[in-house]
Amino acid sequence: MKKYPEIRLLGSAGPNVNSKEYEAAWNWIRPAAEKKENFVYAVDEHYYVPPKWCFDNTGFYDNYPRNVKVFAGEYAAHPQGIEDIALRNNMEAALAEAALLTGIERNADVVVLACYAPLFARIGYTQWSPDLIWFDDVHAYGTPSYYVQKLYSVHTGQEELEIKPALGEGLYTAVSYDREQGEVIVKLINAGEKAETVSLGLEEWSCSGKLTRIELCADSLQQVNSIAAPDRITDRQTWESFAGNEVSTEIKPYSVTVLRIAAE
Repeated sequence: MKKYPEIRLLGSAGPNVNSKEYEAAWNWIRPAAEKKENFVYAVDEHYYVPPKWCFDNTGFYDNYPRNVKVFAGEYAAHPQGIEDIALRNNMEAALAEAALLTGIERNADVVVLACYAPLFARIGYTQWSPDLIWFDDVHAYGTPSYYVQKLYSVHTGQEELEIKPALGEGLYTAVSYDREQGEVIVKLINAGEKAETVSLGLEEWSCSGKLTRIELCADSLQQVNSIAAPDRITDRQTWESFAGNEVSTEIKPYSVTVLRIAAE
């Protein structure tokens, strides 16, 4: 480390977050990190879990100690009871991952890195599913989970904003401010079968009355993309106007919605 101080060391908390190895790793790492500066930059955590786990654990990092950072090194939602591996990359998995990422984004002070895994799968030549991108000799398509990763990668601000009031059951959100673009970024995940109306109060902001809406929608939790229909579920962008400092908007069922609201 003296010769190459730019190198960052990563620890490991084992193959999943629901194990004795996970608990033992953290019970060793945290005391060691208190005794030695730069003991680890972050600790690698893995979780391949049913979608319900993601929905139930959006607050997983809310009460983590902040003295040691986390690398969510491998994660994905794995729908259960689906024999056809290509059908496991469905909208339910994508919504679950989007919900989990609201908590990861909200706790970006401790979760400094995050990575969906695995990335690529060749159709007919894989033993693992779900995967982010599927391909054959000629074609490739992104799964709904791919588009969730895309939305989070390009629509994240530098400052987290407080959410008031809390949303109802089946709705998940993360709110941030993009100082460079002068926009409030609101991510809203509706995992339910009914549309929900959400009102956003922006009383403390000077709003231009314009917003950009990006939506990722499906007709059911089981819907997927495929070689034959690569763009069945993809992000679509529209522009809207509103009056005053309140945005009242409908969030479609089975959807991830990003609102970019011009505000200063």
